[in-house]
Formats: sequence, structure tokens, C-alpha cells
Amino acid sequence: MTDRWGSKPIACMGGLVLDMDSLTQGTQFPGSARILQNMEPSTDSGYRRINGVIKYDDDEVPGDTDAPILGVKVALNGVFAARINDEGGGGEDNAIYFGSGSGWGAPLNATARPGPVTKVRFISYNLVEPVVIACDGVNPAWKTNGTVETEINGVGAPTNPKYAKEFLGRLALSGYGTGALLALSVPNDDEDFSGGGAIEINVGDTVKGLALFRGELIIFCERSIKKLTGTDSTTFVIVNVTDSIGCVSGDTIQEIGGDLIYLSTDGIRSYAATERIGDVELSLVSRSIQPLVRGILAEGFDEDHYASCCVRKKSQYRLFPNNENLPDADNLGVLGRLQDAPTTPHGQFEWATLRGLKPYSADSEYSGNLEVAVLGHTTNGFVYLQEAGNTFDGTNIEAIYRTPDLTFDDATIRKVFFKIDINTQTEGDIDVLVNLLLDKEQLHIIQPPSVQLMDTGSAPVYGSAVYDTDTYGAFVFPYFKRNLIGSGFFGAFRFYCNDDSSPFRIESFQVTFSIKGRR
Repeated sequence: MTDRWGSKPIACMGGLVLDMDSLTQGTQFPGSARILQNMEPSTDSGYRRINGVIKYDDDEVPGDTDAPILGVKVALNGVFAARINDEGGGGEDNAIYFGSGSGWGAPLNATARPGPVTKVRFISYNLVEPVVIACDGVNPAWKTNGTVETEINGVGAPTNPKYAKEFLGRLALSGYGTGALLALSVPNDDEDFSGGGAIEINVGDTVKGLALFRGELIIFCERSIKKLTGTDSTTFVIVNVTDSIGCVSGDTIQEIGGDLIYLSTDGIRSYAATERIGDVELSLVSRSIQPLVRGILAEGFDEDHYASCCVRKKSQYRLFPNNENLPDADNLGVLGRLQDAPTTPHGQFEWATLRGLKPYSADSEYSGNLEVAVLGHTTNGFVYLQEAGNTFDGTNIEAIYRTPDLTFDDATIRKVFFKIDINTQTEGDIDVLVNLLLDKEQLHIIQPPSVQLMDTGSAPVYGSAVYDTDTYGAFVFPYFKRNLIGSGFFGAFRFYCNDDSSPFRIESFQVTFSIKGRR
């Protein structure tokens, strides 16, 4: 009897989906992923192995052995970093340093900033001139313009603020005292908290972070979210946005695509505007990875053990929980990419996991026309530059993309798998293993061996190619065709790379099979 042949094209899209049953996902969302580790949903379609990290500076930030980088900030054409330093015998100092890639020099703070500081949070803005503000929850707020430093400790100024934000030409400080207080300086003077127009407000809940949204100051609290409306001290009013959803850590708040993203008490949420004037939407954007997020929340990390940043050129939100009980290699983070249009079962975010990075602090900002994203390490004293290199500072990046268990439109028909055609993009040498996984990897099912995808170099770019160095005749978009062995009712594919290969992208693939009967 003549075999009936079938084929199924799969476009890699949808990101990590963990909240859906195998049959539905494998049938309706075949291009989504059950594992998407260190593979980012690409801006050019498909899934791409992420870039690595390298040391921002070959010198570590001075400080105590095993002390974390308490905070980092990209500003004033370099990076600010804070770290506890009392090894010199001069007493405890949560010192603040500045570097631009050639050493960190001496502390910028002339007066020691002592005490049990667990996080230093920086902001930058430009009222009269560009400045950087630091708050640590123990000492007064600190300011520098890159040359002159100032402790903001005048009459009326909070003595130990944790959070800061520039709002309507004022410096807003919060998280001090009972934790529910908010102070605003006089207009256009970020050091004066006692003059006309300065104000202090009790918001009624423990503040976890501050952010700006559509000209309003959003106050993220432990059990609620509030906003400050008005234009001056006579019209300022605290308005409740919600009394049922709080924020776990202000260090998870980022702006992406014009909306605010943050880790709430029940998942990753967005603070977004609606079409109704003055209204906002608090949507849960992490539905597709809720099992993963619930696991993170169940760990009960202290608010200081979170870090986050954006990679704006890729519309990415990166969240880094810091698990003290795990080594760097096993620490798990989350990456989400905002799509222009929904491609997932649950909205516009495609998700993936990050494994192998364990920062204590993070920041990203434009420095000139270049976006700089940095991480402050938990123990070794180094600041790392993201989106650079092919490894995690010399450690191989373990990248995995596993598809759902694909039904090929009918889970009751046995298929004999014949061939897979894979469309990719490479950026250099790659070595990727592909496995066909039969019938949900049940223990009694013998699994076929791996097949290998290798490519030696990407094509040179005209104008930058070097004679006798670049590889000519290489494919930027190599097309791999590999034979398959095995039969089953379900078939999943696992793409795996764990070396110092260049980034590569899996765009799509097509599976050819023959139909052998219905069970």
C-alpha cells in the first residue's frame, strides 16, 4: 500500500507557554515553546540565542570581599556603582564610585555613608544640569553633577529615603520613616524641603517604588497602587488606583512601550493607559508563564533581591531574582519581549528564561546614541556589560528551545518522521544539536539520536570585510536539511547549544512524515 505523506511548516513564535495543556498547545500554538532558555523572541521573527556579558571594567569595584554591587546607574557618560567598603580601616562606608571603563578611582562621597545598607537606588535627571541622586534607606539622599557632591540633609529633608523620582521639577523622596511617607522639594530646587511649596504626605501604605506615567507620580505600595495628581502643594491629591494589588519590589519597575511593567503579588503586571481619559489598566502580562512566576514569588525573596532593566532596542524587559541558595549557573531570570501585535495565547508579551546570570543590581540607559545595559554582581565586585560577547564572561551560554509536543493536526495518527528542514540565521560559527522527542518522552519510548547543525562563519559585510580574515561564500541564512528517524503520535524538537558559539536564530522549520495508521 502506498504511504500517505504529510508535512507541517512551523513558524517559531509565541514564546514560552507553560499554562496550557499539551494537546492544545501542540495543535493550536505549535511555534511556541515549552522550554526557551537563553533564547530571546527575536525582533526579526523566530528565537535567537542571546548575546553574552563582558566586564564593563577589568577592575572590580573596591569593597569588602564577597560584598554585592549594591546599585548601578548608567549616567554622565559612565557608570555609577555602590559597594560597602570598610577594608581600609576608615570605618564602614557604602561607597559610591564612577567609572568609564578604565578603573573606578576613589569614592565620590567625601562623607562616609555607614549603616546596614542592603540596596542603593540611583536616578538621574536634568533640571538645571544633569545630576545623579542616590538613596539607600539608611542615609540622607546624595547628589552629584559629576564634580560636586551634596548630601540632601537640610531642614525638612528625609533622613533615610529609599526611593527617589523627579516630578514636576521637584525631587520626590519616599520610603522613609514609617515607610509610607512621601516628600516633595520646592519647585526647581531639589535640595530645599522646607521652603514654600515643599510638602510631605502620608500615602497610607508602605511604599515600594516610584515611577512616572503620563505626567503623574505613580506610587507602588506593598498592598496597593496610588498616584499623586495635581500641579502644586495646594492641589496635590493622593488617588487610589487599586487597593487589591501591590508591588513586590520597586526594583522590578520598568517602562517599556510607554507602559510600566512591575512584579506584583500575583504575577508580572502592566500599568497601562486605556482609551478612557484618565483611566488605567492593570493587566496580568505573565499569564503564559504563571507557573514559573508563582514559583519565583513562592521563594519569598526580600525586595532587595530583585533587579531589572530594559533592553529598549529589542523592546525587552529583563527580571533577575537573586536566589542566595543557588550558584550563578542555576539562577533563573525572566525575559519578556513586547510585540507590536499579539502572537501568543495571552497577549503581546513573548517570554523566555535567563539562566546563568545572578546580578544584585541592574540598569540600562542611553549614553549618547548607544544603549548601555549593566549588571552589578552579587559577590565578585564586577560590573558587567550586557549585549556583548558570546559567553557569560567566559562561561558558555546553555541555550535550549524545546517545542510543544506537536500533533501535526491529529494526535491519534502515528507518524513516521522522515525529514526536518530548518530556516536559520547565523552570526558566526555555530554548533547546535537537534533532537526529535517522541510521544512526550515517555520512559518506555526509545528516543532517536541527535542530529547536528554546524555552520562556519557568517557572510562578511561590504565595507567592513577583512581580506584573508573574513569567510566568503558563507550563508547569512543557512538552510539545514536533516533526515529523521523514529515514529510516534507526538513529536517535539529540542534545539540545544552549550558552547561559545555566536548567536543564531531559529526562524522556522518544516517536518516531513508519512502516515501509518490511526490508533
